[in-house]
Order: sequence, then C-alpha cells, then structure tokens
Amino acid sequence: MELDSKNIHYDQDDNVSEEGHILDHWLYKLACIFYASPKFGEYSSSYECKPNLRKRFQEFEAKNLLISIAACSRNNLDIMDKRSLAMAEENSPKNVGVLIKSLSEEETIEVDLTYRESCNKIIHATKVNFDYSDSDPHFGGSLNPIVHLYGEHYKYSWKAVLNIENFIESAWNHG
Repeated sequence: MELDSKNIHYDQDDNVSEEGHILDHWLYKLACIFYASPKFGEYSSSYECKPNLRKRFQEFEAKNLLISIAACSRNNLDIMDKRSLAMAEENSPKNVGVLIKSLSEEETIEVDLTYRESCNKIIHATKVNFDYSDSDPHFGGSLNPIVHLYGEHYKYSWKAVLNIENFIESAWNHG
C-alpha cells in the first residue's frame, strides 16, 4: 500500500486511516520520543525495564525519524509552489537552530539554521549527538529537545544545533 503524503483520509469514526499523512505521523512519533523521555525516569519502578528500553531505543528511533522527515520534507520543499512555500515560512519559526561553519582552522561563523538547511544537514550529517539533561547519558538519560549534527562540506567542517520544537513546527507547516 502506498501512503499519500499530502491528503489525510479519515474513516467513519474520524480516525486517520492507514493512508493518512505519513509526515505528520513521523512528527508525532519524534515529539513523543523527546517529550516522553523525561517521564520514563519518573515512572520507573524498581525494575530496569523502562530505563533500559529508553537507553536502547530513543536515539536510534529519533535518528531514523529525523532522516525520514528530512528526506520527505526536502522532496516536498522542492515541489511546493512559491505561494504555498511563502505561507509555510510565514507560519514557521524564523530558524530551527544555529549553523556553525568553519571558514578556516581559526575562523568560524554562526548563522541561523533555516528549515531547508536543517533538512540538508540532517541528511548529510556524519555524526549525531543528542543533548541530555543527565550528567551521564550512557545510562538511559532524559533527552533535551536539542540535537547536535556534525559534518563536512568540501574541506570545511560544520556543526548544526537543531531545536527539535522549532524543527517539528516548521516541518508541520511545510508538510
């Protein structure tokens, strides 16, 4: 079955059907990962099940969703007409983070990270680090809604600091 990335279909009970908007589904799942992460620790019993599951899967799932959302969004951005694109940008945060570019070994420049550029950086990142509220995240700590992306463009390195809240809002508006 092919999923339609533009039209939402509802069943007789007003539930989104299987042919629903896949991008919105991914955005929901990404938001759930980041906003549920702190609650895992609060509601843990004496058993290690929940923290262990969080440790094993939250980064893996978040990375996969970011890549899927970025690839789908870049495709949508490339086919959007100018009017729709302007409306989406008007309703979205001005930036979704910060881009730090190395101009040389000694010189860097910081610029606002646009939504389009964030999709490119997610797709081309060679390293992804998640921001944790805990001092030692290796024990399944709580995610903050910030992601650090690293890569290179030609011979210069870059770092993008992605604000997940703004990214989700922009992706939803551009969807």
